Amino acid sequence: MGKALSANGVPPKPEAGSGPSGPLARSGQDALEDPGRLDALARTGLDSVADPRFDRVAHLARRLLGVPLALVSLVEVKRQFFPGQSGLSGVDADARETDISRSLCRFVVESGRPFVVADTLADPMTRTSRAVVEDDIGSYAGVPVTDDDGHVLGALCAVERAPRVWTEDDVTLLAELAELCSAELRLKILHGRPPADDGDALAALSVDELQDVHRFTAEALQRSLLTDLPREPLPGVRLAGLYRPATEALQVGGDWYDAFLLPTGRAALVVGDVAGHDVTAAAIMGQLRTLLRGVAFHEHGSPSEVLAHVDRASVGLSLDALATCVYAEVERRPDGGLRLHLSNAGHLPPLIVCSDGSTASLAARDADLLLGFAADGLRQDLSRPLSSGDLVLMFSDGLVETREESLERGLARLHAVAAAARGTEDLDAFCAHVVSELTGDDRRDDVALLALRVS
Repeated sequence: MGKALSANGVPPKPEAGSGPSGPLARSGQDALEDPGRLDALARTGLDSVADPRFDRVAHLARRLLGVPLALVSLVEVKRQFFPGQSGLSGVDADARETDISRSLCRFVVESGRPFVVADTLADPMTRTSRAVVEDDIGSYAGVPVTDDDGHVLGALCAVERAPRVWTEDDVTLLAELAELCSAELRLKILHGRPPADDGDALAALSVDELQDVHRFTAEALQRSLLTDLPREPLPGVRLAGLYRPATEALQVGGDWYDAFLLPTGRAALVVGDVAGHDVTAAAIMGQLRTLLRGVAFHEHGSPSEVLAHVDRASVGLSLDALATCVYAEVERRPDGGLRLHLSNAGHLPPLIVCSDGSTASLAARDADLLLGFAADGLRQDLSRPLSSGDLVLMFSDGLVETREESLERGLARLHAVAAAARGTEDLDAFCAHVVSELTGDDRRDDVALLALRVS
């Protein structure tokens, strides 16, 4: 039977639910007709017309998964429509919509979870669907695209004409790409304003109050895109991360950190910064974060290769971003030792604090260009061993840049503070101490800090 999976491809517990549009206790029709979901769909402003960003995500999914068809499908009560598609032909390519009876993406909306079918003709949930009988769909994998309230608005799906066993890696990649779609949908919803009337609450707000609403929205969007870290991604390696928003009005935006395990067994670490301090910067940050995760999860030879792929994809997807990023990987060597590999796209270099208290910046010989600017794909790598007691800090510029002192002075203070506090056993407390010492309570920029300690 077709499986409703959790985001990582694992079948959910029978009693599990999924957000306002997909609790298992409700019928599928209730999920489709959820007024909050339908209102969010309407506020995207999308219809059965090509959207270049969604088309490019569909094309990326089709190419990476090696399928003949990929769709970004938004599902209403009586129809589904495709703002993004790659592989449709004929009448469907022109119409960009079908009747709901020809939709397998409806199962994603109804369950609120990924829906995966290896053989649609053998599966009782799909074998009588018009999509299978008339559209020659032999195998299907779809994952939710959502708004900020958790409503499942539709699906990013991959389709095979013949049966296919979808791997957990396939579903994970699809879920990562779907987050790009979700971030774009949330941005469109935030920018979509309903008609104002005399009772419009926003119209009665002062400029300062409107700024507070805007700031809160940006900060909430940004925090929703920061993931929980694997606290011990490798034996003997501990991680902690800290994000602090700016205290000035509207100074919330595009700083992020991330860490995740790769299929190779390496741990991937990321800190980045998208220019800007508003909802748009926070949304673009989410898109870049998701894009980098998806690229890194597939086979590659080095961190520089990952960033080069992100360069090409961000250009191809028209992500209008001015962003910097450090991408690193930690591996356990056959001899038992640890080694750090990293590549830097125009970001401040990470700091290493050695067990003896000495510090150094982990910088390549020449500075590399920002993300999306290295069209030739040539980026540098840096590699060094890690020893017991070493601390590695990856951070955004809000930690060390102020109006009162130079960047060089800020970096020197970071080196001194981190070295002095290196004995702090609790890594979360260490991060909080460093941020407090460097920025105080009056931060003019947001701060992202990711710390790694070797025990």
